[in-house]
Amino acid sequence: MIRTVLIGLMAVFGFCGEISEEKMPLKDLSAQRLNLLHERGTAQYKDLTPINAIDLGKYDFAPLFMDAKEDDCNFLGYIGDDFWRLYIVFDEIKKIAPLKYSAKGQTMTKENYCDFEGEITINQAYRYKEFSGGIDDEMAGKIADQGVIFAKIVLRENSKQKGSGVFTGDLMTNWYIDMNGSLRYDDIEYYSDSFANNQFLGVWTSYKTGAQKRTAWGQYRIPMSKGLDVGAGMFIVDEKYWDNGWITKDEEERKLCKFGGGCEPLCESVKFKRTNSPAISQ
Repeated sequence: MIRTVLIGLMAVFGFCGEISEEKMPLKDLSAQRLNLLHERGTAQYKDLTPINAIDLGKYDFAPLFMDAKEDDCNFLGYIGDDFWRLYIVFDEIKKIAPLKYSAKGQTMTKENYCDFEGEITINQAYRYKEFSGGIDDEMAGKIADQGVIFAKIVLRENSKQKGSGVFTGDLMTNWYIDMNGSLRYDDIEYYSDSFANNQFLGVWTSYKTGAQKRTAWGQYRIPMSKGLDVGAGMFIVDEKYWDNGWITKDEEERKLCKFGGGCEPLCESVKFKRTNSPAISQ
């Protein structure tokens, strides 16, 4: 059934399973990340059918890419092998061609804020042979089409800002089309422990030094986060990474985290500083 496919796709991105790519050298991961994610998924689950991405060009995926919430924790993310917390907010995503989108927003790591501009380009698409039913099959008969897309992302931080660089990598987004022909964000399996969407895996490259760091983000879970995410039913940060921007430093709250077996990541106390920075040169 489709739930198995969705959980399998989540396993491809490495939430809780043994992922050998986790220790792959950064240069190899950078060169092969899309193949690693794509091939492991389609090799293991045969009920994914390749479709021409151009067939989806008439739809606007911008609302799905953003899926904006009311806070700055829409996306969970990390940067580096020590899993420092990465905040990323998309202020604007616009469709500029059938399969290409412009993006603007901000990132924050260790209290360092950067504006960015960039592009999201859809390059692969797959359809599920069986559609998701949801809880008690509440979605039965309500889905005309359903599947997953892969896209290339390039986000250029403002080079005039401290600690800036470029994010490059691959995005996986789950979608469905309702019986009215409208494209929808696929949250049908939201109740499942492994649910996630908008999964990004890539590298960040410093303008100043050329140094590269592994980076990933996603909604509800993060791809390739073995060692960081120790949660079963939700994203829970391993205690050894709490000080890397994930959990409050308040001792009483930390005691409650330990007693309760873990805490969700810090969110409401961290807000972005909106700035009017110089335009980012392409």
